Amino acid sequence: MSGRVEVDVFHVEPRHHAVHAALVNWADWVRVRPIYAKSPMFRLVISNSRQWHHPHVHDAVDLIAAMQVEKVVASLPQMHADVLRWWYVYQFGEDKFRRIYGLSRDTLLRVCHDARAMVANRMRREMAGAQSVQR
Repeated sequence: MSGRVEVDVFHVEPRHHAVHAALVNWADWVRVRPIYAKSPMFRLVISNSRQWHHPHVHDAVDLIAAMQVEKVVASLPQMHADVLRWWYVYQFGEDKFRRIYGLSRDTLLRVCHDARAMVANRMRREMAGAQSVQR
């Protein structure tokens, strides 16, 4: 055993729990879902399958908050924005992402924590600016 501690890139620090919740809401809004095309002949047909299946309740997405987070993420440095998009939206393999950007696990973890801190700081600054405008 080498004594090396494994790095968990999916760990969210307690100080980032609020911004993590905002980023999860943003990811639910941003994530693209597949659209299944219907034949023109069946476009207006309403399925009766709902009578055999229990309804699936989706979590509500706060659209305004998600749009504000998107604005903040888009203003981040490219690496930090890409790390957040990978972590929250795309969620493909960590090794593949690290290979694409040439990052070690330690560096990926640091960039992810830094990106969350940047989003939290910029959101706090925007909220303070909006409150001063209202006064």
